[in-house]
Amino acid sequence: MIVVTRRGFTLIELLVVIAIIAILAAILFPVFAKAREKARQTSCLSNVKQLALGCLMYSQDYDNVLPGPRLGCDCNNHSGVMWGAGIFPYVKNTQLFYCPSRDNCGGWGGPWNQCSNSNAAGRAVVQGTTYGINCPGLGSGLGKKEASIIKPAELFLLGESWNGCGFWRPFRQNPAGSCAAAYIEAHNGGINVGYCDGHAKWLNSNSAHARTQSHMTSSLPWANVEVTIP
Repeated sequence: MIVVTRRGFTLIELLVVIAIIAILAAILFPVFAKAREKARQTSCLSNVKQLALGCLMYSQDYDNVLPGPRLGCDCNNHSGVMWGAGIFPYVKNTQLFYCPSRDNCGGWGGPWNQCSNSNAAGRAVVQGTTYGINCPGLGSGLGKKEASIIKPAELFLLGESWNGCGFWRPFRQNPAGSCAAAYIEAHNGGINVGYCDGHAKWLNSNSAHARTQSHMTSSLPWANVEVTIP
């Protein structure tokens, strides 16, 4: 009678297999994480594109005026509605106001209304946003006529902002936590931006944010001018 002896793995062999699995995991997990972030970046870019198109549709119904951060606003008592209130009937989706890589952000009254004493029912529809209207290019009030935009394909309309207050002042040295704060790197070292002609794309944060406040207020793609920083 032939007896077959089954040989199991030795401890050394098991440890080698475990070490190989650990090395592979260390190599692959960052790749998977980057791939997931790339998918969120693409989803965010779609949000920015649809919000930009919503702004253009809004302008068709409001004398060809692209929305500014505040619509019908009384700046003395901070009452009124934010830009999201104007374009919400055109996009009809609250999720578009939030980047999937960041927490939903309440901000300063959010995009629906700027303060608690106006449109409380509307306030429940959209609570904050992770995007903001380009203040240097479109102003901080009602917005600008499309005909006054010198280079719509080069001027920022909106972009990813710090705290969801609806304003976007893309300047590198704005302090974190302030409503003006804008310098973030939400996706692989950059952010998604939308332009006044309706197209959207990802930009490295150094390209999306002005080096100085002077550049932000006097040069493309931040200000509504013809000059571009070399």
